[in-house]
Formats: sequence, C-alpha cells, structure tokens
Amino acid sequence: MCPDCGLPLIILELNGVELDFCTQCGGSWLDLGELELLLQLEGCPGEESLFAQHSFHPKGKSTRCCPRCRRAMEQGTLGHNAPVEVEHCRKEHGFWLDRGEIESLVKQYTHGKSGCVAAFFASLYEHELKK
Repeated sequence: MCPDCGLPLIILELNGVELDFCTQCGGSWLDLGELELLLQLEGCPGEESLFAQHSFHPKGKSTRCCPRCRRAMEQGTLGHNAPVEVEHCRKEHGFWLDRGEIESLVKQYTHGKSGCVAAFFASLYEHELKK
C-alpha cells in the first residue's frame, strides 16, 4: 500500500528493475539497492549502496509507514549537491520517493544527463504534462 495515499502500489519494470509505483500520487517505493541499479542503467559505474556511503542523512521520524513492514519510516535526505527528502525504512527494506524525486536523484548522480530512467518517468507523467 502507498505510504502517502493508502492505495495499492503497482509494479513497473524498467530493464529488470522492479519499481513499486502509486498511480494516484506518483510516488515510488524502491527496495534497497534498486536506486543503484537505476543509476547503472543511466551509465553510472556500479557503486556500493548509497546508504552504505552515508549519503542518507536522517532527520527524524516520518508519519508514513513502510509498505513492507508497516512500521514508521525515518525522514531524511539523500544525495550530495541538491539533497532530496525521502523516507527510509528503519528495518532496511527500502525507501519512499515522492513524485519527481527519483528523477532528481538520478540527475545528481549522472550530472544532469537524461537517459532511459528519465524517459521512463517522463512517459509515466506525460498525460499530466499535457494538462
């Protein structure tokens, strides 16, 4: 279930990486390690977990619950130059990104280059951009 709006998440696949996506709010759940796989699809070298690199900076308890264990997640930022607010499961199940946050993170680590991940999310939101 979506930690933001409570609706069921659908599974989308991008070149073998499964993303849990909410069609209502546009948020995404990524299991631990899936962001690194997305970055590899964009041409970034295979890096160790962004959490292992201490790129996640906790800020406190979230009001949202992990879709896997249903426990309260932890708010924090992820990224270096322009950190993005995310929620992280304290049991290391993964993290929640609101609409547009995956694209922001990918652009940070790919130095703004657009690739298959950006095109994938652009196509998801295409109908909204035409409004």
